Amino acid sequence: MEGKFIVFEGVDGSGKSLMARMAKEYILEEKGYSLDKVVLTQEPTNSFFGRQARDLQKTDKNPLKNAEKCFDLYVKDRLNHLRYLIEPALQMNKIVLCDRYKYSTFVYQSLQGINEKKIIEMHETMRIPDLILVFDVRARIALERIGNRGTLEKFEEKEFMEKVSRGFSGIKIHFKKENIKIIDAEKPAEKVFEEVKKELKQII
Repeated sequence: MEGKFIVFEGVDGSGKSLMARMAKEYILEEKGYSLDKVVLTQEPTNSFFGRQARDLQKTDKNPLKNAEKCFDLYVKDRLNHLRYLIEPALQMNKIVLCDRYKYSTFVYQSLQGINEKKIIEMHETMRIPDLILVFDVRARIALERIGNRGTLEKFEEKEFMEKVSRGFSGIKIHFKKENIKIIDAEKPAEKVFEEVKKELKQII
């Protein structure tokens, strides 16, 4: 029996990373899994490609610049992530919680001008998660949260963030056969996580 692959998605400031951490604690403490059976990871990773992608994101202030390069780096990083961490963990019956996956690439890079069909085709052979949790929050609220964290990156300008937020809200249209759940992330974290737990209980 293979493990479970669960993805946490949403615009920066949606609380997805917090929910991923809370999910790990819940699986360990309430579901009784041992520490070695739960993997919390994120994209971009710390691979050569992932580091390049992060550096480009931090230094390139124009979201439309170097779109193809960004896309190429994210795809290569994801393939590396799957090969060396995600797939081996699942084969060992582990639960993999991943902060961002192909859905972020679809939303962000399509807004950068990369063809949607091309993005989908590049991911056709990659593993489909057992559950995708998308945390829905308006750009204004996301930016308020990000503002409390410090410096904004290139993808966090208001107009662009509004497009990103809409992109995540409508992501199910593009991946109709996948188990995507949209969660209202504007509520307090404890209320949001109650919704997360309901979805987790369906597959764990």
